[in-house]
Parts: sequence; C-alpha cells; structure tokens
Amino acid sequence: MFGSARFTARLAIVSAFAAGIRIVEAVVVRGDQPTTKVSDEFGYLKSAELLAHGHGFINPYWWELDHSKVDSAIHPPFFSIVLAIPSRLGLESVLGYRIFNGFIGVALVFAIGLLARELAGETAGLVAAVIAALYPHLWISDTAIMPEALFCLLVVLGLLAAYRFRKHPTWLLAAATATAFSLAAMTRSEGVLLVAFVALPLALFAPGVDRTTRLKFAGVVCIVAGLIIGPWVVRNLIVFDKTTTMASGTGHVLAYGNCDATYSGKFLGYWNDTCALKNWPPGDESVVNEAAQRQGLHYVRTHLGRQPVVVSARVGRLFELFRPGQNVSFNAFFERRGVLPSRLALAAYYLLLAPALYGLYVMRRRGLMIWPIVVITGVVAFIAAITFGVTRYRAPFDALLPVLAAVGIMALVDRRIRPSGRAPDEVLVDHQQSRAGREVAAPVGQ
Repeated sequence: MFGSARFTARLAIVSAFAAGIRIVEAVVVRGDQPTTKVSDEFGYLKSAELLAHGHGFINPYWWELDHSKVDSAIHPPFFSIVLAIPSRLGLESVLGYRIFNGFIGVALVFAIGLLARELAGETAGLVAAVIAALYPHLWISDTAIMPEALFCLLVVLGLLAAYRFRKHPTWLLAAATATAFSLAAMTRSEGVLLVAFVALPLALFAPGVDRTTRLKFAGVVCIVAGLIIGPWVVRNLIVFDKTTTMASGTGHVLAYGNCDATYSGKFLGYWNDTCALKNWPPGDESVVNEAAQRQGLHYVRTHLGRQPVVVSARVGRLFELFRPGQNVSFNAFFERRGVLPSRLALAAYYLLLAPALYGLYVMRRRGLMIWPIVVITGVVAFIAAITFGVTRYRAPFDALLPVLAAVGIMALVDRRIRPSGRAPDEVLVDHQQSRAGREVAAPVGQ
C-alpha cells in the first residue's frame, strides 16, 4: 500500500520534518493566540468541547452566552467529532488544539506523498511530500483550529483511492473513494460536490468492466454516501423548523458577501461585517439562516449588473490574480495568519504554479486522468464565485499543488537525463521497470 520499505521510511522522515515545522508554527508563531468568542475557531473548539462532554451538537455561541442548549448545524459535524478527541483526553487548550490539528496536517503531507507516488513514482512522492512540508499555505492552515487540514486530507485520500480504482476497479476501492469524499462532505459542505462529480462518475465509467458492474459500483458509492451523510441530514430535517440539510450557516455566508461594501471599493470580492444580518428573527438557527439567505439573495437580484465584476473579483482573489497584496493584509488581519507567513505563502504559491501546470500537462500526455483535479479546482472556484474570495477556500487546490509540481519537476529531470531521441515517458517506464527488477532480484541476491 505504501510502496517499498525504503520509500515508506523516507516519507516518514519527511513527515517528521513537517511535524517539526507545524509544532514551531503552533508554539512559537501562534503561541497562545486567543480565539475571539465570535470567531469560527472558537465555534469549532467549543463545539468539540460540548460534544466531548455529552451535550451533543448545540450552538456554541449561545452556550457561551447563557448556557442555552440550542440545536445547531452551523457547520457539518465531522471536524468537531475529530476535534473532540483531544478534548476527551483533557487537552482543552488553544495550543493543544493547534498542535492536534497540526498532526492532521502531517498526515496530509504523508498522503500527498502517496498520491504523487501513485502518479509518477517514488521519487516524485518524496519531492511532493517535501514541498508539502515546506509550503506555507499548508502549515498555516494546519495550525489554525479550522477544518481545512482535515478536509484536504480526506480529498487527497479520496483521490488516491480514485486513481487506484481507475487502474484496478474493485468494490473496496469504490467504497474507499466514496467514504473519503463523503467524510469530506461532513467536514465542509462542498464535499458533496466531490461525491456527485468525482466518485459517482468514476464508478459509472469504470474501465474494463461491463455496464452491470459499473452500475453496481455506482450503487456502492450511493450506499456509502447515504450511510455517512444520511443520518446527519435526517437529523437536521427533523430538528429544524426550516429545511436544513448539511449546514445552517450557508445563509449567513451569502449575506456576508453581498452588500454595497463588497460590490465596490476596498472589499470588492471579499466579505464585510456590514453585510451581516442585523435584525435576527426569533426562532431556531434555520429561521435565522433563512432570513440571512433571503437578505443576501435579494441584494444579488437587485444588483445583477454588478455580478460579472463581483464574481470575477471573488475568483481572482481566490487564485491571487486580483489584489494579491491586499489579500496578504486581509489574511494577516481577518484570518489571523500573520504578515510574514502570508507573504511567504503568496511567494511560494506563485513559485509552484508553473511546475504544477506543467505537471498537469505531463499527466495528460501520459494518459492519466486529470478531470478529478479539474473538478476539485472548479469546485473551489465555484464556492468562491457564490460566496467571497477568501484564500483558505482554496485549500484543496493548495494541497494538490505539491503533487502536480512534483510530477512536473520529475518530468523535467527525466527530460534532461533521457538518452537522445527518447521520450520522457519511455525513460520513466525504464526507471520503473529497472526498479521493479531490482526489487524482485533482491531476495535472490540474499
């Protein structure tokens, strides 16, 4: 599963290096940086503590205000469930949560290495892992008490299962792909789109099998997704007054991104607190969420002429094509990422783009499927287009950059060392065959 013992050992060393970077970021850079009681970080850590102490999924902000037990689905539940582990172990400190989430990021580095190995061999796997260990966008996200590290880990694991399924379609790999993407949906709601547009098409167009088997694979995907996502959706449909499926915070997001402040001027394409719903109606979360959604949609409908500009600004911000310098300031202040880390992250992002794009081209030339990567990129762009351009919404794309960059870098290396007149792919095949021959011959030599 992990490749040769040598590769696994080296990947573990790189992962240990990644752990060191994330511990330094959590302890030295962020330290005991407090979480404000209206922030997402506070909401996640408090939800985990309440869950760990048997209170179920209740609104953390109302509990903090007056210990009111109000049913909640502000966010999908899986990150809170995972974060409840250190809470149950008594590690209920901001620093403890940061370090715990940092180790989720270490697992992400390991998974990135495995995915790159699957696509381009063991050397590419190690290169990708080193890049991921050093890439600031990843270690910044990993030490925030936010779900991006877990979401990215599940997306990468889903892709790893998907590429293996593409080579050898089996029931187990179909279930593994569906499981990873379904848990991703239970971490961030947009993960549902990956189930629908990656896992399901992969099953329906599985190579080398007949139509009946493909339909059975699709059935496995649907069953697994239903078992993982279904209970949460049913719970929400029962608990709340207004129809709620994955989360009751989508309306607030819509409101925050649609008002005068975000349609022109400094915050064009971003979010602003002046956009938020001000007069909350009485009722549960779903009632308030519906009011916020109604406010946001009303503004959209009455400003349709500005949509091309606003949507372009949102997507431009996401991919650092629009006001990147301002985004650094916003990331440092609003996202609390720090000025120097945000600058390093922007520089590293630009540095990785060219080899990553070349890596995607190389994959296409080698006949490897690239549409799942395109879908993931499209999903993050779509989410920004309908909400606002916050850098952390790009997290899955950032997690794929080291993989694609490693594929591109190794292709360039192979091109430089290949014999005259031979294609890079032929050299790669020779390397793989030679390595396989050595691995087979090793026991004989002993």
